[in-house]
Amino acid sequence: MQIIYLYHHEECALGSFNFPKAFFWDINEKDIERTLADSKEWVMVRVFQYGNLDDIDSVIALYGKQRTAEILAKSELPPVAGAMAFLFLGVDPTHKYA
Repeated sequence: MQIIYLYHHEECALGSFNFPKAFFWDINEKDIERTLADSKEWVMVRVFQYGNLDDIDSVIALYGKQRTAEILAKSELPPVAGAMAFLFLGVDPTHKYA
């Protein structure tokens, strides 16, 4: 998969999916492309924590519903990301919502 890193109206693009640049406030600009390619779990958790509904839908479309659910089920999720993972995918690793 080829990763494309573009700034357009304060967004970063991964393939045909655009994510707000603000998601990557703690990543050096020159490292964002590598982070998006190599750190799927980090990207998923970050988007589920800070993204809007369209951003979360984009992550699920990008990585696939089953793969996203598998990765998030094994992740230590912050509260908002955990709630969104449960609402979108039925994932509840801490059994807090079910």
